[in-house]
Formats: sequence, C-alpha cells, structure tokens
Amino acid sequence: LATLVLSGFDPLVSVSQAYYISSLTESAQVFAKIIRGHWKIENQLHWVKDVIFEEDKSEISDFQAASNWSILTTIGLNLFRGLGFLSITEGQRWLAERWEKLIVLST
Repeated sequence: LATLVLSGFDPLVSVSQAYYISSLTESAQVFAKIIRGHWKIENQLHWVKDVIFEEDKSEISDFQAASNWSILTTIGLNLFRGLGFLSITEGQRWLAERWEKLIVLST
C-alpha cells in the first residue's frame, strides 16, 4: 500500500510517499483506517510532546535521563487531558496560575 504524505506548514510543505508492507490480506480501505489510527496516536501524543513540551529540542544527552523526562512529559500530558483540557497550552497556563494544585494533584 502506498500513501502520499504531506507535512510541514506553508511555505515549507514537503511531500513524500510512504509504503506499507504487511502479511495481512485486508482491503486498501481497511489498511487506510489502520494507518490513520496510527497517525492519530502520533498527532495526539508525539506532536504535542515535540511542539508543546519541545521534547525534540531537549539537550538531555543521557539516555536514561531523556527516557525519564519523556515519561514525565507524558504524565503531564495525561494530567491536563484528565482535567478536561483540550488545549495543553491552556492547561499549562491554568496550572501556572495555580501551582499549589500540582501538589494536590500529585498526592
């Protein structure tokens, strides 16, 4: 199965083609649904971690420290979503103004 992938923002949009190889004997429509499901996870978790938490810009060079930091950002992301925030940035602002809530939420 081949798909066309558009990424980036104007004016720096890149176009690439992705190929998927599988032993499954599903239709192209089923594969497309599976692939979209994968990218939904990518967009909901990794994009937020990269853009909002700036995980890709991290200068942590120790593997274990980087892994620990990634776990902490995931906990933070889940905390904001658990509190009902659709916007993680909004959740960060809310918590920054009420930092004492962090102590209550973490116990």
